[in-house]
Amino acid sequence: MSEEETIARLKKLNEPTFICNHLLENPDQNLNFQCDIEYDNEVWCDECEKILMKEGGWTDRASKFVDMKPYCRYCFAELKQGYIEKQNCI
Repeated sequence: MSEEETIARLKKLNEPTFICNHLLENPDQNLNFQCDIEYDNEVWCDECEKILMKEGGWTDRASKFVDMKPYCRYCFAELKQGYIEKQNCI
């Protein structure tokens, strides 16, 4: 599924979306996300990515640091779309 299709799906479906607490405080940062369709409803910042790499994945310590928060699915789709366009990913 392309990024454009993913964004469209996120806007249509009533799926919960999540954003790390750091992006919630400052959304003008690099976004990190998995390309797996099962987890395309989560984004996190570079600092969270460093912890995830250090921990080797979603350990309890990493999850506490990332501290995912529920986020409006429309806002999430716009945030992700804006980042993708800014990075010339499409």
